[in-house]
Amino acid sequence: NPLLILNYARRLISAGEYDRARERTEFVFQLPNVPSYAVSWLADIDVMLGDYEAALNVYKREDAKGNLPWEPWFFYAPAIAGLYERLGIRDRAVAWGQIARFKTSSSLWLGDKYQYFIIQGRHEELEQAIDDFLAAQSEGEVLNLHARTLIGSAAVHRGDFQAAIEYLEPIYSEDWALSNQRGGSTVLLETMNYLAVALMESGRDADARQILETALEQHEEYEARGVVPNGNMLKRKAVSFSLLGRNDEALDTMQLAIDAGWAEYYPMQYDPTMDRIRQLPEFERMMESVKSAIDVQRARVEAEESLRPFNLPQGSM
Repeated sequence: NPLLILNYARRLISAGEYDRARERTEFVFQLPNVPSYAVSWLADIDVMLGDYEAALNVYKREDAKGNLPWEPWFFYAPAIAGLYERLGIRDRAVAWGQIARFKTSSSLWLGDKYQYFIIQGRHEELEQAIDDFLAAQSEGEVLNLHARTLIGSAAVHRGDFQAAIEYLEPIYSEDWALSNQRGGSTVLLETMNYLAVALMESGRDADARQILETALEQHEEYEARGVVPNGNMLKRKAVSFSLLGRNDEALDTMQLAIDAGWAEYYPMQYDPTMDRIRQLPEFERMMESVKSAIDVQRARVEAEESLRPFNLPQGSM
């Protein structure tokens, strides 16, 4: 059963066994009736390890096999746009992101659909993204936690901190108990960092500190349950430390994130939750090696695509 195998691979990822997770996920492609999302699940393993070139090659490989039919492109296009953004290839990120913008209708994917607008700080598109979110919600669709978080985080990116608080504070209050009942939510930890930034910018430092301390406690609970934190989880933990002014712990944790595969040098330039840690000279030195590694991947991708472009799906624009 492909679904059972993929779920097992996810458990291996939680245990930090990425090689075995990749092996199990690759096995699914030998079976009939491969779920369309298996492609993204396989690519996500490479993303967690900071190998965006390898992740992009997963999509190219399956496209060459004819395994990326038009119907699920709304699912693949935002992920591909995100890979180009992480590689610093902005024009390709924008081109692929436009597919998501015009072809996605389900609110389930609105979070991924507009995330590339958020990290690029493209405010007009962000306003349209929020309108789409709220329109879907008013029509009775239930937005997932990731999608709802992005509405509030978009407001932080725009500097509209009061709007961010109005949206993120209820999400935090309502979803915290529920997510704990389900074993916790790493997406909610991202929400907490964004909410903390908005609260601090609005003069509510005490409330922000309480939320950040709670976030750090949740990180500890994850690790106590045997979850091996990936690079993104460790980055979120480092951000919480930095917002609390615990710079040594922030830098130590950020180094662990890099060691675990975090390599989002280009997107982090637009991340307001990282404003404080970006100001530290030690952090700038850390980023030199991250940027160098990503630029090597970028050069290989650009060289390959100068010969064999990864074209947009026919009829996508």
